[in-house]
Amino acid sequence: MGLNIKLSYNWREWPVFYHNVRMMAPYRIFIGKRVVLYPYSYLKSVPGIIRIGDNTSIGEFTYINSMEQVSIGNNVLIAPGCHLTDANHLIAKDKLIRDQGRLASPLYVEDDVWIGAGAKILAGVTIHKGAVVAAGAVVTKDVSPFTIVAGVPAHPIGERR
Repeated sequence: MGLNIKLSYNWREWPVFYHNVRMMAPYRIFIGKRVVLYPYSYLKSVPGIIRIGDNTSIGEFTYINSMEQVSIGNNVLIAPGCHLTDANHLIAKDKLIRDQGRLASPLYVEDDVWIGAGAKILAGVTIHKGAVVAAGAVVTKDVSPFTIVAGVPAHPIGERR
């Protein structure tokens, strides 16, 4: 079992993995053409699936966690230090948090999205085509197409023109 990469005979279409890229369960990670994974990015697909479209870049120290499914479209820019996860811990007060397990909900990043440095994208969110997530934002709800969001929690501050 190995990494699922769509290789062509044209080496210019192959993904680029810089040093110290880490992957847990790489056989559950599907990577498109011309994807760039910068140093120290970490993809954890246990027990979920991670799909990364063509021409997408994942910045340094970015962590992508999948218990169900994280799907990243084509031509997406993810800056350094971002965290994308499709899971959350349960928090009932009658049990220890560590004993409660987690709840997973798919996370989708559509085509032509830019996620700024240090942003956090949480479970169940869809970031629609052309959206921009500002640096440091925490996205807890869907982001409309071509909308710019910022803040904690993230809220619309403008639109792409």
